[in-house]
Amino acid sequence: MKENFIMKLNENLLWLSVLILSILSYFYDYKYIVVLIFWIIIIFSVGNAKRFYSKRYIKVSTIVRRSIYVIPFILPLAVDFKISIKAPNLIYWCILGVCIGMSFIIPKLNQWRLILSKYMIEFTPKRHKVEYITHIYMLFGAAVGEELFFRNFVIGYIDNSSEFFLIILSCFMFLLNHLGVKWNQQFKKQDYINQIIFGGLSSILFVLSKSVIPCIIAHLVFNTPLMILAFKNYCYHYKKSNLRIKMGK
Repeated sequence: MKENFIMKLNENLLWLSVLILSILSYFYDYKYIVVLIFWIIIIFSVGNAKRFYSKRYIKVSTIVRRSIYVIPFILPLAVDFKISIKAPNLIYWCILGVCIGMSFIIPKLNQWRLILSKYMIEFTPKRHKVEYITHIYMLFGAAVGEELFFRNFVIGYIDNSSEFFLIILSCFMFLLNHLGVKWNQQFKKQDYINQIIFGGLSSILFVLSKSVIPCIIAHLVFNTPLMILAFKNYCYHYKKSNLRIKMGK
């Protein structure tokens, strides 16, 4: 029973991140307080997204819930913050972004082939259409939003601090964004290691390229297998249902 009164590691780390940003804003630069405000909004929003669920209004509640995992990350666009897009030799940095994303897929290629096979999809439970569609939307939107926030905003907005420190800060906050969610039990130790490595590589890619586009591409490639899985599940369950209706079964 005593364990119920002990804060979990992820909760302690979230509070630690808030404390660190507060100290930095007080002693070093006011821009950290701006980052802190948006970070608290993200913690609050993502941490409570699961509350928006209703069997009766499944479509609306699912769209709202999945949007909560996307919209808070683009809120910094409301302040004096510019998206870094243009960069010298951008095409080469984008190719590097593809390579970074693929480097996380190739080691698990055989595993993904099995997961994405028709044999495995046949055994997955059928869900509502909106679940598959919004899952793709969430994975796509989160890839764009998270890179805008953790790379372009955290590193690009606080431009008068050590780049090495900002890379560490960006990577730490990116990890906490996944570690802090209530459904983090689905993640394994290897998943967190991948998130740390990807967060570090994406941060370095942003610092070197001076553009968020290669980072977004890397993240989209990283999420591609999950988007394909959702799409194939949708096609299998609902095209099959439509075929049965046409055949009069």
